[in-house]
Amino acid sequence: IIILLLLTLTLAVMHMLSGSQQISFNEIWEALSAYDKDNMSHYIIREIRFPRMLTACIAGGGLALSGLLMQNIFSNPLADPNILGVNAGASLSVALGVLSGASIFQTELGIIGMAMIGSIAFALLIIFISKFVRNNLSLLLIGIIIGSVTGSLITLLQSYADAQRLRQFTLWTMGSLQNVQLQQIPYLLIGFMVLFGASYFLIRDLNAYALGEKQALYLGVNTKRTRNIAIAIAALLAGLITAYCGPIAFIGMAIPNLTRLLLKTQNHRLLISTSVLFGAFFLLVADLVILQLSTSFGIPLNALTSILCAPFIVLRDLVKRQGEN
Repeated sequence: IIILLLLTLTLAVMHMLSGSQQISFNEIWEALSAYDKDNMSHYIIREIRFPRMLTACIAGGGLALSGLLMQNIFSNPLADPNILGVNAGASLSVALGVLSGASIFQTELGIIGMAMIGSIAFALLIIFISKFVRNNLSLLLIGIIIGSVTGSLITLLQSYADAQRLRQFTLWTMGSLQNVQLQQIPYLLIGFMVLFGASYFLIRDLNAYALGEKQALYLGVNTKRTRNIAIAIAALLAGLITAYCGPIAFIGMAIPNLTRLLLKTQNHRLLISTSVLFGAFFLLVADLVILQLSTSFGIPLNALTSILCAPFIVLRDLVKRQGEN
């Protein structure tokens, strides 16, 4: 963990050094410790690069933790925030706001608010349904169906939208780390830290859940309560990040699998912190690639994470099947 933390911190500094304008390490230090608003380099670091770097760390770590909780609760390595329709709920809410044309929903704050409302509403819906569905597989299927129906509704809304609003919504769905301002970072960071801390109270139950839901029940775990709390934490994390950054694909699915593959453990005291660090490290790498290529052509963040993560998921599945055979 210490090595991974040092690598992530090194990458964070490299991330802030990257961009069209050359900036030195000393200028980064000065901008953070003795900010001069009249200094252009200080402004770029403090208002653009530093918030973007922090957003990458928080978003990557939050999505990885969200995916880890989902995969544990549903005993499915392919589960992630998308599966339960949380991201779809945020997308539907944003689509309703942006494509409606109401001026309040055309602003950045309006989009963030709508995304949070949508994700929380869908998370509450899933928790409500879970009271009547005992089987995790059935709940997983219900989440997939809800996500599919939501996707169809979004497509229907897009078909009636004018070009300008459709473009605004499409840009949001591509995902981006550059829209979060320095003044918004405390809200994003506090939300992440509260949910990250809450996940540590579930470590014992999550370790039991790793053996299976029935075994966890035999070990005295209140499986229904643990499932609801884990789903709530995962959904709120995914909703918070989607609200500020737009949908970011595959991190919640790939990073927890990579962490388990490397650590070869089901101890969530180690898995939680390592997954968060891996998630932050990966999204910093992905955004660093975007920054390096931005002078030639732009790559949507959502597309790049899919390109980088999808092959790993396929390879992991093939290796697992080969091992079983």
